[in-house]
Amino acid sequence: MDLKRKNLLVVGGSGGLGASAARTFLRLGARVAVTGRRPEKIEAAQSWLGNNGLALQCDASDSSQTEKVFSRVLDVFGELHGVYHVAGGSGRSFGDGPLHEITDEGWRKTLGLNLDSVFYSNRAAIRCFFNFSA
Repeated sequence: MDLKRKNLLVVGGSGGLGASAARTFLRLGARVAVTGRRPEKIEAAQSWLGNNGLALQCDASDSSQTEKVFSRVLDVFGELHGVYHVAGGSGRSFGDGPLHEITDEGWRKTLGLNLDSVFYSNRAAIRCFFNFSA
């Protein structure tokens, strides 16, 4: 597979599966932007992305941060050809757990991490790909 002249965004790409995918995209010739919540992971990602990438801090469950990331990627790359979304996580620290123990806050945070974030990145991608404004 040849990804030369392709610009990709990996939402949740500063670690784990997302970082693995981003590194593969780089090896295949793409320019890659990655996002993540933790500043130290963003800093580390920028070092392995080098001049062919961009690492941006973003909470993907926050729609305004997600929109800003897509805007920044367009500013830097000029265009975007694909989005790979792997952001998400456990809500354990927010009160997620077994059904009989989960708190309302834990439920909302878990949905935000794992569902809202996908919706926000997909909405921003469609706006980007088809030039729809927010």
